Amino acid sequence: MPAILYKPVNYQPGTRYPTVIIAHGGPEGQTALSASPSSLYLADQGYVVLEPNFRGSTGYGERFRNANVEDSGGGEIDDIVAGVKYLVDTGLTDPKRVGISGGSHGGTVVANAVAKFPDTFAVGIEKFGVVRSSTLPAVHQSQLRDPLGDEDGWTAGVEAG
Repeated sequence: MPAILYKPVNYQPGTRYPTVIIAHGGPEGQTALSASPSSLYLADQGYVVLEPNFRGSTGYGERFRNANVEDSGGGEIDDIVAGVKYLVDTGLTDPKRVGISGGSHGGTVVANAVAKFPDTFAVGIEKFGVVRSSTLPAVHQSQLRDPLGDEDGWTAGVEAG
């Protein structure tokens, strides 16, 4: 699985570090080769940070991008857990101190990851992901408000589903 790996400042071989997995949004998002300020901060504080491009990410061809269609919470989570296993097996990560964070589709990935693999992740930070898609249209409709007070015209054509 392609990924960006940040090692802690003052990294010492043989030391197992707390690790944070950063799941990108999308689902057809991508972690691009760049220096993430938040990941650099975590590395400066002594964390290993992994930013994976799991199944469904763009930039690796259509087949890879479509690999999580109709499989949200499936193979993409397996990819992330395989990444954690690799970091633990190589001695870089403390298996009891692994966290995962993400927003949008990355938040959905976090919710699925901690639900499916509670023994892998000590903490999950789910930021604005869709956790229960069946309620999404109704939630959005209930939050619509016409700033001019014309409620009927504002919500016309929006159906709860």
